[in-house]
Amino acid sequence: LASQDPQSESRGLVTAIAACGRASAWHWAMQLLQNQDSADRAPLNLAAFNAGLSALSVGQKWRQCLALLDKICHECHLQPDIICYSASLCALQRASQWQRALSLLRETSKVQVQLDTIAVNTTISACEAAGEWRWALGLLGNFYLNRSKNGAYLQPQVASFNAAAAACAKGLQWERALWLVFDEMSRVHASEKPVKSRLRPNVVSLNVALSACERGQQWARAMWLLMHEMPRRSLHPTIVSFASAAAACEKGDRSSLALLVLSNCQLHKLKPNIIMYNSLITAC
Repeated sequence: LASQDPQSESRGLVTAIAACGRASAWHWAMQLLQNQDSADRAPLNLAAFNAGLSALSVGQKWRQCLALLDKICHECHLQPDIICYSASLCALQRASQWQRALSLLRETSKVQVQLDTIAVNTTISACEAAGEWRWALGLLGNFYLNRSKNGAYLQPQVASFNAAAAACAKGLQWERALWLVFDEMSRVHASEKPVKSRLRPNVVSLNVALSACERGQQWARAMWLLMHEMPRRSLHPTIVSFASAAAACEKGDRSSLALLVLSNCQLHKLKPNIIMYNSLITAC
C-alpha cells in the first residue's frame, strides 16, 4: 500500500479494507489498519475506520466494533459520523445486543451526530430480534423527533414498520402487528410529494402479519391474509407465507385448511419446506 501520493495511498487502503470486509476477512482488515497506524505514514482518516467498522460488522464482532469506535473518539481524536454509528449498530443488531444498540443510538445525540433512517431501522431490528416490541414501537414513534442533515424530519420506511410489526409478532401482540401493517403504515408518505406516494405494505409486511396471526393462533385471519389480502394487493406469496398460514391452521386444529394451504403452495410452484410438513402432520 506504500505510495508517494498520500491521497492515493489512503484510497488504496480504504479499498483494501472494504474488500476484506466483503470477503468476511475482518482480521485482515484490522491488520491493515494496525499496520498503517504503526507505520511512518499519514494518519488514518475516518473513511478507513468506517471500512474497518463495516468489516467487523459483517464478521459479527461487536466487541471489537465498539472498541474501534472508542479508539476513533478518544485516541485518534476524530469526530465519528453516522456511518461509524450505523456500522456499529449493525454489528450489535446481528449479535442480538439490543440494549447496547439502544445505548449507542442515544449516544449519537450527545456527540451531535445527526441520525438517519438506516441507524434507527437497525436499532428497531435489534429490538425485533429480541421480541422487545415496546422499545420497537417507541423508536418508531420517535422518528419524527429527529432531523436529517437537510433539516427535514426523518420519516419511517416500510422496513421500519415491518421490523416494529415483527417485534410485536414475537411479543404475541398480533393486534398491534396488524395495526402497524394495515393502518399506521398507510398514514405515512413515502416522500414529501403527493398523497399517492403513501407507504404500502409489501410481501415482507404481509409475511410479518401472517406470522403474527400464527403466533396469536388467529387461523381465520391468517387464511384471509393469504387467500384474499395478498391477491388483492397483487403480492405473490412466498414459502414463508404458506408456512405461516399452515402453522396457524395447525394451531387452530383446521386440518382441511392446512391441506388447502399445501395445495395452493404447489399451485404457485413452490416447494413446501419442513415447517409446512410438520404443521400438516400435526394438524392431521
